[in-house]
Amino acid sequence: MQDTAGAQFQDLLIDHSGNRHWFLAEPPKAFAMRLQRGEVQGYDFNRMVLEFTMLNQGKVILCAISTAAMDDLEGRHAVKADQRVDQFIRLREVIEERASRKFFEEQAQADRPVVLRSIDFSR
Repeated sequence: MQDTAGAQFQDLLIDHSGNRHWFLAEPPKAFAMRLQRGEVQGYDFNRMVLEFTMLNQGKVILCAISTAAMDDLEGRHAVKADQRVDQFIRLREVIEERASRKFFEEQAQADRPVVLRSIDFSR
């Protein structure tokens, strides 16, 4: 979709209030491959992150996203701890794409987790 100024959009998210949030498309980054989907590990209340895994050629990559980043993506800020996994599932495609990109752009290593913060989605 294009807006009146000609900007390209890649994704639409509608928050709980019915507000529409468009994510601007970015030019594709060249990297060898994408990480594959892993498993949702769960919400860590002490660290305020949702932990999940992804796979790089069969090797498990630990990942996490801050609750602030998920709240910013969704436009909600009153999400309860027991709703965090559902929130992640709603945002999973966008989160996993960004985790994959961050892993390859920063030449991350499998022994270090990929942690996503709000700033990772504003680039």
